[in-house]
Amino acid sequence: MPKKSEGRSRAFWSGTISFGLVTIPVELYSATHESRRSMRMIAPSGKPVSRRYFSEDGKPLDGEHIARGYELDDAYIVVTDEELEALAPEQSRDIELSRFVEKDSISPLFFEHAYVMAPAGSSNAAYRLLAS
Repeated sequence: MPKKSEGRSRAFWSGTISFGLVTIPVELYSATHESRRSMRMIAPSGKPVSRRYFSEDGKPLDGEHIARGYELDDAYIVVTDEELEALAPEQSRDIELSRFVEKDSISPLFFEHAYVMAPAGSSNAAYRLLAS
């Protein structure tokens, strides 16, 4: 189990896993650590350049005049922040297990990142039962 004192990452999510009448407090850690630096575009002076947006007629645009859009059949549908927030799922700290499936029955396309789940707190007997 990752611990802060060992110089490992901190849990970025904590909650509970429940199945039946059993509830297990858990913490979620990233299994990988990104250590590479991204490159930046710089001007001849050595200073980073900034990104500006322009309309099709060449006029500069401020952030308040830029919207998100989704292309559909050679047209764009504008999507507002309010619409995106309405689509967001309700946040919860609970994971309810309804059934177990074979690992091979899940397509690798669903695995974007690797994570490690560990028991939270000092008692981990129920977690060991689930993990076995």
